Amino acid sequence: MVDPDRTLRTATTRQRRRGWTPRRQERYEALLNRFGVAASDLSSPSTWNAAVVEVGAGHGETTLASAAANPMVHHVAVDLHAPALSVLLDDIAQCGRTNISVIEADARDVMAYIPDGSLAEVRVLFPDPWPKVRHHHRRLIDAEFWAVVAARVQPGGRLHIATDIESYARAIEAVATTDTMMTGGRISRPLWRIATRYEKRAREAGRDVVELAYVRTP
Repeated sequence: MVDPDRTLRTATTRQRRRGWTPRRQERYEALLNRFGVAASDLSSPSTWNAAVVEVGAGHGETTLASAAANPMVHHVAVDLHAPALSVLLDDIAQCGRTNISVIEADARDVMAYIPDGSLAEVRVLFPDPWPKVRHHHRRLIDAEFWAVVAARVQPGGRLHIATDIESYARAIEAVATTDTMMTGGRISRPLWRIATRYEKRAREAGRDVVELAYVRTP
């Protein structure tokens, strides 16, 4: 199991923007209290039974669309960046969706608390690529994280990854070849996945998106 007290970060924690006022902070905290889940409260299997966890959810475009299309499936949005999560929380409050929970935390810390065999799917869409070689150890998807996810998803559960960095995709594929619990590889873009603002910028910059999907074997 991943140590929940680890200090290594797999995503950059950006500072609050200029528009992050005390009033916005107060609203953020109120909405997080309403729709959020604390990492220390993640041990209940009922919280995660057949849930979809989106790591690095950002503004939550994908989470909102998927939750609307699958109202009987609980979605959990995980991110470290409060300003992005505040946008998602505002949208949840406005649409009244009840099948979304939000966690402001590092994905490794979250996964450390989730019971084995409890998730329907884990989605990691455009994780921080940490492009410099000396920072590759900070990349989220490595052998350790892979093993944790493989244990957390139920038989038939999925791990879906999208990245616009080809070298990161190849590194993920190399990790996948060492695992016997999950099978899969590159796939075409799934119809359910809407384009996020980050993906649009990547495509405008001329970077292709690689989709990877793996299924937990019985």
